[in-house]
Amino acid sequence: VTLPAAAAGKSKSPLTRAAPLSTPKSTAPPPLGRAVMDTLVWKDPLWSGGIFSCGIMAYGNLVWRGHTALSLVCGAALVHLIVSLATAFASALRASHSTSAAPQIDVNDLATRLDEIAAAANKAIAWYHTVLRGKDFSAAVYCVLLFSTGYKLGCNVSAPTLLIGGWLLAFTAPPTYRQHAKRIDRYIANGKAYVEQGLE
Repeated sequence: VTLPAAAAGKSKSPLTRAAPLSTPKSTAPPPLGRAVMDTLVWKDPLWSGGIFSCGIMAYGNLVWRGHTALSLVCGAALVHLIVSLATAFASALRASHSTSAAPQIDVNDLATRLDEIAAAANKAIAWYHTVLRGKDFSAAVYCVLLFSTGYKLGCNVSAPTLLIGGWLLAFTAPPTYRQHAKRIDRYIANGKAYVEQGLE
C-alpha cells in the first residue's frame, strides 16, 4: 500500500511544511543609560513632564517652604496612604472586590541595572586613571577647567540653586542638542582644536 504523497513523488512530510514557531518578543527593559536619555530628551512627553514636575515641586517644598527631606517623604507617603484607603473603602461600598497583585522587585532586572552602573563606573574610573597618569594631557586640561569652574560655583552659589540649575539643564540641554547637533558639534570641534593647538 502506497501513501498518496509517495505516489505523487513527494517526499515531504506535512510536519516539515508547518510554519515555524514564532519566538516570543523580548520583554527585557531597555538599558539604564538609554532609559535615562529617553527621559531627558522627552521621548515620552507625559513621563518626562511628570518627572520634571516632581523635581520642581520637591525643590519648591524643600527651599521655598522650608520643608526637610524627611518631612517631604513622610508627607508624600501619608497622602498616598490616605488616597489608597479612601479608594479601598469606596470599592467596598460599591461591593466591587477588585484585587491587584502587590508590586515586586525583579531581582534579575535589579542585577542587570547594577551591572550597567558598575560597568559605566569602571569605564569612567579607567578613563580618569589615564588622566592621572598623564597619558591624556588635553583631557587633564579640561578636567582642570571643569574643577576650577565647579569650585568657583560652589563658593559663590548655594547648593539648592545649583541643584535646580542642574535639574533644569538636564531637561533642556539634551533636547536642544538634539535639535542643533551639527552646529554644536562644529563649535565643540573648533574649541577642542583651539585648545589642542595651544597645548602644542
